[in-house]
Amino acid sequence: MTHDEHSAHLEGEPTSEPEWTPDRLRTVLMITYGTNAAGTGPDLGAVAAAIGVTSRTVRRWIQHNRPSGVSAQNLARVLADSRPSEEALRDEASRRRYAEDASARIELPRGMGGTDMWRQQGWLEPHVLAILEVPELPLRRPVITRATAKALDRLPKKRMVDHTLCQHRFAAELVKASLLEHVDAWRIQAPDGTTGRTETWFADAPLPPLPATHD
Repeated sequence: MTHDEHSAHLEGEPTSEPEWTPDRLRTVLMITYGTNAAGTGPDLGAVAAAIGVTSRTVRRWIQHNRPSGVSAQNLARVLADSRPSEEALRDEASRRRYAEDASARIELPRGMGGTDMWRQQGWLEPHVLAILEVPELPLRRPVITRATAKALDRLPKKRMVDHTLCQHRFAAELVKASLLEHVDAWRIQAPDGTTGRTETWFADAPLPPLPATHD
Protein backbone atom coordinates (compact mmCIF):
# COMPACT_ATOMS: atom_id res chain seq x y z
CA MET A 1 0.00 0.00 0.00
CA THR A 2 1.06 3.58 -0.52
CA HIS A 3 0.00 6.58 1.41
CA ASP A 4 0.45 10.35 1.60
CA GLU A 5 -0.24 13.03 4.16
CA HIS A 6 -3.74 13.67 2.76
CA SER A 7 -4.93 10.23 3.94
CA ALA A 8 -3.22 10.10 7.34
CA HIS A 9 -6.50 9.90 9.26
CA LEU A 10 -7.60 6.28 9.57
CA GLU A 11 -11.17 5.41 8.70
CA GLY A 12 -13.66 4.46 11.38
CA GLU A 13 -14.20 5.42 14.99
CA PRO A 14 -11.60 4.72 17.68
CA THR A 15 -11.84 1.16 18.93
CA SER A 16 -14.08 0.62 21.97
CA GLU A 17 -12.57 -0.54 25.26
CA PRO A 18 -11.51 -4.18 25.64
CA GLU A 19 -13.35 -6.61 27.87
CA TRP A 20 -11.44 -6.94 31.11
CA THR A 21 -11.41 -10.70 31.49
CA PRO A 22 -9.28 -12.37 34.18
CA ASP A 23 -6.75 -13.41 31.52
CA ARG A 24 -6.42 -9.87 30.13
CA LEU A 25 -6.06 -8.42 33.62
CA ARG A 26 -3.48 -11.07 34.53
CA THR A 27 -1.44 -10.10 31.48
CA VAL A 28 -1.50 -6.42 32.40
CA LEU A 29 -0.55 -7.12 36.00
CA MET A 30 2.40 -9.28 34.91
CA ILE A 31 3.64 -6.66 32.44
CA THR A 32 3.21 -3.73 34.82
CA TYR A 33 4.14 -5.12 38.23
CA GLY A 34 6.28 -8.12 37.41
CA THR A 35 5.81 -11.88 37.67
CA ASN A 36 5.90 -14.36 40.49
CA ALA A 37 9.01 -16.47 41.08
CA ALA A 38 7.77 -19.18 38.70
CA GLY A 39 6.95 -16.64 35.98
CA THR A 40 3.44 -18.06 35.66
CA GLY A 41 1.46 -15.14 37.02
CA PRO A 42 1.72 -11.65 38.46
CA ASP A 43 3.62 -10.79 41.62
CA LEU A 44 0.57 -10.65 43.88
CA GLY A 45 2.39 -8.81 46.65
CA ALA A 46 3.67 -6.11 44.31
CA VAL A 47 0.21 -5.61 42.81
CA ALA A 48 -1.44 -5.50 46.21
CA ALA A 49 1.04 -2.94 47.53
CA ALA A 50 0.68 -0.72 44.46
CA ILE A 51 -3.12 -0.76 44.38
CA GLY A 52 -3.76 -0.82 48.13
CA VAL A 53 -5.54 -4.17 48.40
CA THR A 54 -4.65 -7.63 49.71
CA SER A 55 -2.93 -10.38 47.73
CA ARG A 56 -6.06 -12.47 48.20
CA THR A 57 -8.11 -9.78 46.47
CA VAL A 58 -5.70 -9.70 43.52
CA ARG A 59 -5.86 -13.50 43.27
CA ARG A 60 -9.64 -13.30 43.10
CA TRP A 61 -9.46 -10.78 40.22
CA ILE A 62 -7.57 -13.21 38.00
CA GLN A 63 -9.26 -16.51 38.75
CA HIS A 64 -10.16 -18.49 35.65
CA ASN A 65 -13.71 -19.33 34.57
CA ARG A 66 -15.34 -16.33 36.19
CA PRO A 67 -15.74 -12.63 35.36
CA SER A 68 -12.99 -10.42 36.71
CA GLY A 69 -14.03 -9.13 40.11
CA VAL A 70 -11.94 -5.96 39.91
CA SER A 71 -13.88 -2.81 40.70
CA ALA A 72 -13.90 0.17 38.35
CA GLN A 73 -11.90 2.14 40.90
CA ASN A 74 -9.17 -0.49 41.24
CA LEU A 75 -9.06 -1.06 37.49
CA ALA A 76 -8.52 2.67 37.05
CA ARG A 77 -5.57 2.46 39.45
CA VAL A 78 -4.06 -0.41 37.47
CA LEU A 79 -4.49 1.46 34.20
CA ALA A 80 -2.94 4.59 35.66
CA ASP A 81 0.22 2.52 36.21
CA SER A 82 0.08 0.51 32.98
CA ARG A 83 -0.92 3.06 30.34
CA PRO A 84 1.45 5.67 28.82
CA SER A 85 2.16 8.57 31.16
CA GLU A 86 0.80 12.06 30.60
CA GLU A 87 4.33 13.14 29.69
CA ALA A 88 4.54 10.44 26.99
CA LEU A 89 1.16 11.48 25.59
CA ARG A 90 2.21 15.14 25.53
CA ASP A 91 5.36 14.16 23.61
CA GLU A 92 3.21 12.27 21.11
CA ALA A 93 0.93 15.27 20.64
CA SER A 94 3.97 17.50 20.11
CA ARG A 95 5.40 15.14 17.47
CA ARG A 96 2.05 15.06 15.70
CA ARG A 97 1.85 18.86 15.55
CA TYR A 98 5.42 19.00 14.24
CA ALA A 99 4.60 16.43 11.55
CA GLU A 100 1.49 18.36 10.54
CA ASP A 101 3.48 21.59 10.24
CA ALA A 102 6.28 19.84 8.37
CA SER A 103 3.85 18.23 5.92
CA ALA A 104 2.37 21.64 5.14
CA ARG A 105 5.83 23.15 4.62
CA ILE A 106 6.82 20.35 2.28
CA GLU A 107 3.93 21.30 0.01
CA LEU A 108 5.34 24.81 -0.48
CA PRO A 109 7.49 25.56 -3.55
CA ARG A 110 11.04 24.35 -3.10
CA GLY A 111 13.12 26.85 -1.17
CA MET A 112 10.17 28.36 0.69
CA GLY A 113 9.52 25.70 3.33
CA GLY A 114 12.97 25.51 4.91
CA THR A 115 13.15 21.77 4.23
CA ASP A 116 16.81 21.44 3.23
CA MET A 117 17.82 19.90 6.56
CA TRP A 118 15.08 17.27 6.29
CA ARG A 119 16.15 16.53 2.72
CA GLN A 120 19.76 16.01 3.86
CA GLN A 121 18.60 13.62 6.58
CA GLY A 122 16.57 11.62 4.11
CA TRP A 123 13.26 12.43 5.79
CA LEU A 124 11.69 13.56 2.52
CA GLU A 125 12.30 10.17 0.95
CA PRO A 126 9.58 7.48 1.12
CA HIS A 127 9.14 5.84 4.51
CA VAL A 128 7.29 2.75 5.69
CA LEU A 129 4.98 2.60 8.70
CA ALA A 130 4.81 -1.02 9.90
CA ILE A 131 2.91 -2.73 12.71
CA LEU A 132 5.03 -5.34 14.48
CA GLU A 133 4.29 -7.96 17.11
CA VAL A 134 6.29 -7.48 20.32
CA PRO A 135 8.40 -10.60 21.00
CA GLU A 136 7.01 -12.88 23.74
CA LEU A 137 4.19 -10.48 24.65
CA PRO A 138 0.59 -10.19 23.36
CA LEU A 139 1.31 -6.66 22.19
CA ARG A 140 1.94 -4.77 18.95
CA ARG A 141 3.75 -1.53 18.17
CA PRO A 142 4.32 0.82 15.23
CA VAL A 143 7.69 1.23 13.53
CA ILE A 144 8.81 3.82 10.98
CA THR A 145 11.76 3.20 8.69
CA ARG A 146 13.08 4.49 5.37
CA ALA A 147 11.78 2.59 2.36
CA THR A 148 15.21 1.44 1.24
CA ALA A 149 16.05 -2.20 0.59
CA LYS A 150 18.59 -2.20 3.43
CA ALA A 151 16.17 -0.69 5.97
CA LEU A 152 13.30 -2.95 4.94
CA ASP A 153 15.50 -6.05 5.20
CA ARG A 154 16.03 -5.21 8.88
CA LEU A 155 12.30 -5.40 9.62
CA PRO A 156 11.34 -8.78 11.15
CA LYS A 157 8.97 -10.05 8.45
CA LYS A 158 7.58 -12.87 10.63
CA ARG A 159 6.41 -10.32 13.19
CA MET A 160 5.02 -7.80 10.70
CA VAL A 161 1.22 -7.52 10.88
CA ASP A 162 0.70 -4.79 8.30
CA HIS A 163 2.53 -1.90 6.66
CA THR A 164 2.00 1.08 4.38
CA LEU A 165 4.31 3.13 2.19
CA CYS A 166 4.31 6.88 2.90
CA GLN A 167 5.66 9.74 0.82
CA HIS A 168 8.00 10.97 3.57
CA ARG A 169 8.76 10.53 7.26
CA PHE A 170 6.24 13.09 8.42
CA ALA A 171 3.42 11.40 6.53
CA ALA A 172 4.40 8.18 8.31
CA GLU A 173 4.39 10.01 11.66
CA LEU A 174 0.84 11.19 10.99
CA VAL A 175 -0.34 7.67 10.17
CA LYS A 176 1.27 6.45 13.39
CA ALA A 177 -0.43 9.18 15.41
CA SER A 178 -3.81 8.30 13.93
CA LEU A 179 -3.20 4.60 14.57
CA LEU A 180 -2.33 5.20 18.23
CA GLU A 181 -5.44 7.33 18.59
CA HIS A 182 -7.53 4.53 17.10
CA VAL A 183 -6.25 1.90 19.57
CA ASP A 184 -6.00 4.25 22.54
CA ALA A 185 -8.32 2.23 24.79
CA TRP A 186 -6.14 -0.86 24.20
CA ARG A 187 -2.76 0.72 24.93
CA ILE A 188 -0.58 -0.87 27.62
CA GLN A 189 3.06 -0.02 28.18
CA ALA A 190 5.49 -2.83 27.55
CA PRO A 191 8.10 -3.62 30.24
CA ASP A 192 11.17 -1.45 30.73
CA GLY A 193 13.78 -2.13 28.10
CA THR A 194 11.28 -2.90 25.34
CA THR A 195 11.79 -0.79 22.22
CA GLY A 196 8.89 1.62 21.78
CA ARG A 197 7.36 0.56 25.10
CA THR A 198 5.07 3.61 25.42
CA GLU A 199 3.48 2.95 22.00
CA THR A 200 2.34 -0.66 22.46
CA TRP A 201 -1.21 -2.01 22.56
CA PHE A 202 -2.99 -5.35 22.97
CA ALA A 203 -2.48 -7.55 19.92
CA ASP A 204 -6.19 -8.41 19.70
CA ALA A 205 -7.28 -4.76 19.30
CA PRO A 206 -9.39 -4.36 16.14
CA LEU A 207 -7.36 -2.43 13.57
CA PRO A 208 -8.57 -0.31 10.66
CA PRO A 209 -6.98 -0.83 7.26
CA LEU A 210 -3.91 1.32 6.84
CA PRO A 211 -4.50 4.11 4.32
CA ALA A 212 -3.54 3.95 0.68
CA THR A 213 -3.34 6.46 -2.14
CA HIS A 214 -3.66 5.94 -5.83
CA ASP A 215 -0.77 7.52 -7.69
